[in-house]
Amino acid sequence: DANSVVRADVTVEPGKITEVTVNHMAAKVTFRLVNRPGGEALPDTQWTVYSAQGDTIKESIGALPSHILAAGTYAVGARRAGQVYRQDFTVRPATRPKSKSSCAEDRGDRRQIHCQIR
Repeated sequence: DANSVVRADVTVEPGKITEVTVNHMAAKVTFRLVNRPGGEALPDTQWTVYSAQGDTIKESIGALPSHILAAGTYAVGARRAGQVYRQDFTVRPATRPKSKSSCAEDRGDRRQIHCQIR
């Protein structure tokens, strides 16, 4: 739903079965802003996902937004209660199903951004 698109031209011949496999180099990423590791996601958080060049990819509001992102390097910004937090992260397509990784930022004010990439 963010920047991940797959397109393919497929030729189907009359009366024949056509099998198609499309590899999608993307992952579902879920963000949460917490007060401490393992803490509850904070509500009313405004999120912005940026490309490596700083272009806005996607904006959302909520405690646990999820987006489908193409493989690449990104930054996410979280804004809540007048504070702004930023975290760089990389989306790598899974080499096996349900691969997980995470990113976290340790801030002096004890709020952290966690990214779960599947």
